[in-house]
Amino acid sequence: MEALAHDDTLGERRRQLCASLLVEELAAARTLSLGLALPSDRRLQALCHALMEDPGSTLTLSEWAARTGARARWRACSKAS
Repeated sequence: MEALAHDDTLGERRRQLCASLLVEELAAARTLSLGLALPSDRRLQALCHALMEDPGSTLTLSEWAARTGARARWRACSKAS
C-alpha cells in the first residue's frame, strides 16, 4: 500500500481500485490462529478477550484494571512475589 501511495505514475482512480481490492481480499481471507494460549488468570483472560474484540482500544491500564477487577499495578506486583 505504501508503494502505491508514493508512485506518481499511478492515477488516483487506480490507487482507489487497488486499495479497494486489498480491503476486499483481507476481508475474505481466512483468520489464522497464532497458537498462543490465553492466560489462566480470569482477570487477564477478561483483558485478553476484550482486546481481541477491540484491538484499537484506548483505555488506560487503570481503566482496564477497573473493568477486569484487578489493580493497575497488579501484574507488576504479582511478578515480585
